[in-house]
Amino acid sequence: MSSEMAALCFHRAVCRWSTASSTHCVRSYANYAHSTLSQMQLPSPPSRPPTFHDVLGRLEFWQRTEHELEPSVIGKILVSIAKARYADSVLTESQQRYILQQTHSASGQWSAQAVSGACYGLQAWAGLPLNSLQEAVSNKLSQLQQPFAGRHIGMSLYGLRHSEDGPVVRAILAQLAKIIAHCSEVLGEQIVGNALYGLQRCAESMESRAVLAAMAPKIVQSSEALKAQAIGNALYGLQRCADSTELRAVLAAMATKIIQCSEPLKAQAIGNALYGLQRCADSTELQMVLAAMAPKILECSEPLEGQHIGNALYGLQQCADSTELRAVLAAMATKIIQCSEPLKAQAIGNALYGLQRCADSMEVRAVLAAMAPKIFQCSEPLKGQHIGNALYGLQRCADSMEVRAVLAAMAPKILECSEPLEGQHIGNA
Repeated sequence: MSSEMAALCFHRAVCRWSTASSTHCVRSYANYAHSTLSQMQLPSPPSRPPTFHDVLGRLEFWQRTEHELEPSVIGKILVSIAKARYADSVLTESQQRYILQQTHSASGQWSAQAVSGACYGLQAWAGLPLNSLQEAVSNKLSQLQQPFAGRHIGMSLYGLRHSEDGPVVRAILAQLAKIIAHCSEVLGEQIVGNALYGLQRCAESMESRAVLAAMAPKIVQSSEALKAQAIGNALYGLQRCADSTELRAVLAAMATKIIQCSEPLKAQAIGNALYGLQRCADSTELQMVLAAMAPKILECSEPLEGQHIGNALYGLQQCADSTELRAVLAAMATKIIQCSEPLKAQAIGNALYGLQRCADSMEVRAVLAAMAPKIFQCSEPLKGQHIGNALYGLQRCADSMEVRAVLAAMAPKILECSEPLEGQHIGNA
């Protein structure tokens, strides 16, 4: 063999050895890496919360297989439905029946989270299905053995915001009042706002007063300053509460929280807060709330729209003349002047109606002076109800240029009214 041939054979042998060695190394390293990785606990990707479409998909499967739902699952389903707005718009009738049947018949212990989820879900239902769900919730509350945390209280009362007065609703309120009283947790500011907001359709009753009695010390004990939205929500929820010792205790507690609030109130919060006072009889506690609200109205940097003005003044209908009321009226007069949009018929009727117990004063005249051009600018025809309410609110106003300006603005609106005035409208006017 020549030296050239020997060298070529040696080179080929080296290449084959190198390739084999390299392949063996790669395979060894891969095996080592696989073994190491299998022993490591890698973090799992973050789980996203299920969307309503996920819940709906599972619900269809469970219904098809006649699956018996656990209480915790039922609570989550009802919360998901509430967040999707209304059960009628997202569920078929058969799905609604399935959920109601499962809620009534579910075996096993209902936790505080599951029961509060069911309470929260009430807001999404209406009619006979709502009545059925209310009965189920009342039953679960009566059997509850686990104490509520603060968030459970907020969720449960908030869920009642669309529930009208009735025996079952009153039973739920009575049960929640006891639960709130025994809750050892300090309530946060959002919980306070949500809880009272949920009472907005609850009529005056022993049960609603029991809830107020339980909430008042919780508001006082709350270490958090209430934010602007929580103040508006909390007072708005009192709109059907008549004068009582329990209501006055809540008003006194809220007055302190309004003063402590360092956040400017927005127009919506102002309108909601004052609107909620509409059935509160004149009292020291009500005057405390008015005194706290007056500077907050002046500090509001955004203009009040027509609905905010109408709602705010409408809420003052039970307020007798006082220094505190005059401060609120003076602040509102400034905001009415700053309002750049025309007031609608409803807002005009509500605003003037709210002045019915206000004695003649510079502040009342300032409000009337600000309202007169807004009435002129209203392009919407006033109905009989609007006319009756507007003129009824002027009953304690003495003769003045401001009153005459309002009457002058109202006169053509009355002539333009196309519907006949009924007896009550004429009597009020």
